[in-house]
Amino acid sequence: MTGGAWAAVVAQKDLCLDLMREIAGANARILQRAGLGAGLGAGVGAGVWARMGGEGYNSVCRACHERRNGGGQPDAFFDAVCAEPDIGTVCKRKWELGETLDAYRAAIVAVSPAPADHDALERLVRRSVTAPDRTPQELADALARAIALAEAAADAPAAAGGAAQVAGAGPNGTVPAWFPLAGVAFSAVTVLFLMYLVVVAPPRDESRRVFDVLMALCVASASAFLGGTAAARGKLPLFKDSPVQFSAVGGVAVFVVVFLLMRYAA
Repeated sequence: MTGGAWAAVVAQKDLCLDLMREIAGANARILQRAGLGAGLGAGVGAGVWARMGGEGYNSVCRACHERRNGGGQPDAFFDAVCAEPDIGTVCKRKWELGETLDAYRAAIVAVSPAPADHDALERLVRRSVTAPDRTPQELADALARAIALAEAAADAPAAAGGAAQVAGAGPNGTVPAWFPLAGVAFSAVTVLFLMYLVVVAPPRDESRRVFDVLMALCVASASAFLGGTAAARGKLPLFKDSPVQFSAVGGVAVFVVVFLLMRYAA
């Protein structure tokens, strides 16, 4: 996965999110006029706006488009609602959202493997927001779900180079709050362990291997919790013509490298 391909996915997601927020704002004002907004009873709206509460946007937008182009039969309802800027905003931005979804889908398929959260978001928006003929209330509900999913979609790969997600991370690559605390704890244990062994009980030759394993384990645990995912591959660079090669990811990589360094340094 290249950084440019991922950046394109995030850029298109952000465009979709901005459009959905603008549509949601205009639609909320239309709901208030229809008497269906927050804090208003269902019967408050009257006349054309009460009717608008039960109309689908696709048919309204189509009728308004015909009127802008000089077509359509005289109709008091459409004459009134089509003159409302918020109706124009919903219709125009819904069309733009559909166009943006095409670019979003193209960006998603250019990433391998395709990010599952972005794939699900694009399908949800197309299926629930742009394609169906939603009433204002139905559109508000669909937008709320889609916006929440867009806000939760990852803005970066779960791990660099397509490596496995950090252990304990959430579905979008987020790391829980206890991870850094665990890293600090393991780091403190490592420091105290070293101080004890150096000052009080230096390791003897027969216990050197146990010391190496414990030291590598402490450093690897601290690194995994504090630094997330590490990857290691190749030969140890500190030893000329070293026959030892390694390939590992995460805390395992740190464990392998530290253990080998300590064994060969000895």
